[in-house]
Amino acid sequence: MKLKQLLTCTLMASCLALAAPVSAEVKIALVAKSLGNGFFEAANTGAQQAAKELGDVKVIYTGPTTTTAEAQIEVLNGLIAQGVDAIAVSANDPDALVPVLKKSHAARHQSGVMGFRRRQGGTPNPPQSLQ
Repeated sequence: MKLKQLLTCTLMASCLALAAPVSAEVKIALVAKSLGNGFFEAANTGAQQAAKELGDVKVIYTGPTTTTAEAQIEVLNGLIAQGVDAIAVSANDPDALVPVLKKSHAARHQSGVMGFRRRQGGTPNPPQSLQ
């Protein structure tokens, strides 16, 4: 549990460092693979705790009810429309999210993909470039 909180705090600090706040409150979206998953619920608990400690930070915890890329894309489009400052997403299909994450970058949001599937040899398998 402590490791999850540490990772969540580290991710939030990274997002805050990259986000250019437009208002006094920084809005960071934490997008789970699906709602109701204990791992992501614990990540949300840590993120909310870190936001409280940092002050002027609002964490929006959300995610789809199904573990599909299409459902995550809908959630991400909604967050972009809301104008959040940063998006951290645990992608169901990292490559499928590239277009919407590019849209997020174009809207000047900071976004990142949390966690990658591993290739057979144990090396990271990141999504295609967001550049």
